[in-house]
Amino acid sequence: MRDHSILEGRRRSALSNSVACDLDSAAGREADIAIDAVVGPEFRAGSTRLKASTAQKLVFKMLTTLAMVRSHETYGDRMVDVRSTNAKLVARAFSLVQDVTGAPPTEVQAALDASDGEIKTAIAVILTGASAASAREHLDAAAGSLRAVL
Repeated sequence: MRDHSILEGRRRSALSNSVACDLDSAAGREADIAIDAVVGPEFRAGSTRLKASTAQKLVFKMLTTLAMVRSHETYGDRMVDVRSTNAKLVARAFSLVQDVTGAPPTEVQAALDASDGEIKTAIAVILTGASAASAREHLDAAAGSLRAVL
């Protein structure tokens, strides 16, 4: 059986990949990149939700984490592209800026206010001394890479 989503991707010249818990899976044979997370037989026969689904979930989490790193949404081991849309995320933004910069609370809050809550911009403001507008311009020029700006 052919995987139609892979065939459609190929028709559009897209790179295709598959994640399976079986060596030499049909989808893997069709895909450009095959990730085979062979986990062996299930503890309870017929219960594929145990090992196989957990393994696939871990693979997808690793892939999305790597995508976040490559798209400059992280700085070190921290997510710095968080949108502060509720009280919990506003508090997280404050903590992230403070953890990365070591700045006192008043400076962190001032930088976040000047940066409209943008974590990367606030960090750049504190660590470079630039204005929020200048920090934002540098981030844009660096394709969002905080590491490149610093």
